[in-house]
Amino acid sequence: MHEDICQVAEQKRVTMILLPFHKTWRKQEDGEVKVETVGHGWREVSRRVMNKAPCTVAVIVDRGFGENEGGGDRVCVVFFGGPDDREALELGARMADHPAVKVTVIRLVENNGRDNTTVMLRPSPEKCSESNYTFSVAAMNREEERVLDNTTMAEFRSKWEGQVEFMEREANNIEEAVLSLGRSGAYDLMVVGKGRFPSTMVAGLAERQAEHAELGPIADILSSSSSDVASSVLVVQQHDLAHAEEVPVCKVVHNENAEEDVCNQV
Repeated sequence: MHEDICQVAEQKRVTMILLPFHKTWRKQEDGEVKVETVGHGWREVSRRVMNKAPCTVAVIVDRGFGENEGGGDRVCVVFFGGPDDREALELGARMADHPAVKVTVIRLVENNGRDNTTVMLRPSPEKCSESNYTFSVAAMNREEERVLDNTTMAEFRSKWEGQVEFMEREANNIEEAVLSLGRSGAYDLMVVGKGRFPSTMVAGLAERQAEHAELGPIADILSSSSSDVASSVLVVQQHDLAHAEEVPVCKVVHNENAEEDVCNQV
């Protein structure tokens, strides 16, 4: 099936494939939330589409998105940085153009305001990609990435000032910060990047026990069965041949004298 999907996408020159997650959350009449799954087979189709797609791929984790009785949708784009997050921000811009959609962009930064340049991810071939996050092995310039992140955010703010709400928050604990946004009930949909070339903050989650590794660390946190998150989640993977090859990692090293290894120093 994944070959058919990718072939049609290439023939039609589509810019994005939107895939349903293999689980959905539905509120019953008694108020209880029931988790339904279409099985491991569809999860494998999604993995393969994400690996082979000729365009950007987004996966929707549906917790009742579009059922807002108020008639409008509240969307939150969570931005850490990197190619996938910039693509998520671009998608947020398209949503902001709709009069019934209210978009909020939240940029999470380290509490000291600076990236820790001594974090390193080391490839671990013995780890399984089904239960461990994978990250791009492409060599990238971290300083150029920071400039791109700042430029993209500045241009976005300039264009959408007055229509989109912007926040910048410092976070000591990323997982708790992200979960608090998802549990707040303030947003119907949260849009996040997969993070294949992660910011330093996201890289710090590399060894977290993954439940849905194919979504990346941030979306996995929000999509966990035990997270109590109320929002639906849209995870975006930008199409970029430079990031096509991904590997699981074994650890995050904090060493001021560390040299760049096979994977990326972030």
